[in-house]
Amino acid sequence: LLFLLTKFAWNPILAGLDKRERGIAETIAATQQANDEAKRMLASYERRLAEAADEVRGMLDEARRDAEATRQSIVSEARRAADDEQARAKREIGLARDEALSAIAERAGQLAVGVAGKFLREKLSTDEQARLVRDSVAAIQSTPSRN
Repeated sequence: LLFLLTKFAWNPILAGLDKRERGIAETIAATQQANDEAKRMLASYERRLAEAADEVRGMLDEARRDAEATRQSIVSEARRAADDEQARAKREIGLARDEALSAIAERAGQLAVGVAGKFLREKLSTDEQARLVRDSVAAIQSTPSRN
């Protein structure tokens, strides 16, 4: 009976168990291999992600440098334009002042000649001469400016 059990039952059971053990071992090996491959792929993806992050940081740094250079250029250009405008305004103010002084001098000369002419044409008393001078000064002060 033992011989029959061994030949017909025990050996096939052992063979089935061996086959099942080999299948499980192959599955474990395949799983381990897939796990190793997944780890390699993860490391590769992480490396590429780090490289991409470094590249993005580099691009951002370059963009910041470009923006700062552009800002400096704009500020410099604005300062130059403001300085040019200020110099132009000072020139125009100087010219206007010179024209005004020239017009005042011309008008004062005309009035002085007119007053002197009146003094020469008329024989005026001292009081009349003082009144004429006061009137002439008042006329100069009340003359509207040409500016």
